[in-house]
Amino acid sequence: MNIPTYFARFLKEIRLTSNQVNDLIKGHTTLRNRLEEDEEMSKIDVMGRVTDEEYDEFYKLIQEAAIIARKAIDADHSKRRGVLV
Repeated sequence: MNIPTYFARFLKEIRLTSNQVNDLIKGHTTLRNRLEEDEEMSKIDVMGRVTDEEYDEFYKLIQEAAIIARKAIDADHSKRRGVLV
């Protein structure tokens, strides 16, 4: 499973503000630390339980959602500027 490549492709579809990036980093770090500190949760390898096909399907769905979200955000920004999309 080549997660870094999939993740890199996924990230290309998203344009986050610097505040959003900082919030994501903080949230990811907090979650990771909490999971590592929990004796039961730290033993679970979630990605080891997901097949390549399942991950591919998940990636496709997330990518579609990211594209839809970006279009909605862009349309909202254009609407505020008085530009019809």
